[in-house]
Amino acid sequence: MRQLLIACDLHNTLLCSGPAWEQAFVELSGSDEKPIRKALAEKCSRHLLAKQLGISYDAVYKRYGELVQINHGIVSAIACLQGNYPLVLISSASRTRVEKDLQKLDGILSFDHIFTKETFWKNRTQDWDKLRECYGVSRILYFGNDPSEDISPAPFVQTVLVPLKGSEERYNED
Repeated sequence: MRQLLIACDLHNTLLCSGPAWEQAFVELSGSDEKPIRKALAEKCSRHLLAKQLGISYDAVYKRYGELVQINHGIVSAIACLQGNYPLVLISSASRTRVEKDLQKLDGILSFDHIFTKETFWKNRTQDWDKLRECYGVSRILYFGNDPSEDISPAPFVQTVLVPLKGSEERYNED
C-alpha cells in the first residue's frame, strides 16, 4: 500500500478565483464592491447575483475568465509533490466550469483524476473511503481553502487550508 495521495481544490486554492469574480461583477455592474463581496462570501449564486445587478451572467463569466490568476505558490509546491505521489483534483464546481478553469493552469499540473460536484461530495466519508481504496493509500493530504467545505470528515484525510492572498481583508469585513 502506498502511503499518500495528494488531493487539491481548484477555486481559491490553485486559482485565485474569488477576487476575479468580485472584480468582474464590480466592473460590469458599476456597483459598490462591498455588497458584491458580501454576496460572494455568503456563496450567493453567481447567476442570481448577475440577475439582481441587471447584468449578463455570460459577460461576467467571460470577464472572470480573463481576470482569474494562478496561485503560483501553492501550484509550485504541488508540482514538486506530483512526481512522487498520485495527484487528484476535487472541486465542488461543475465539470464544465472546472474543465474551462483548468485551462488557466496550462498543463502545469497533471491530475490522475478530476472529481467534481457531479462525482464527489467533500462532506461524505464514503467518497473519501472510495478514493483511498481506489489509489491504495493509507493517507490523503488535501489542499483546500474553505473551512466550511474543505475539512474532510474522514480521519485519514489531513487538510491544509491555503489562505488566498489578501482574503483576510477582502472577505472578513463587517
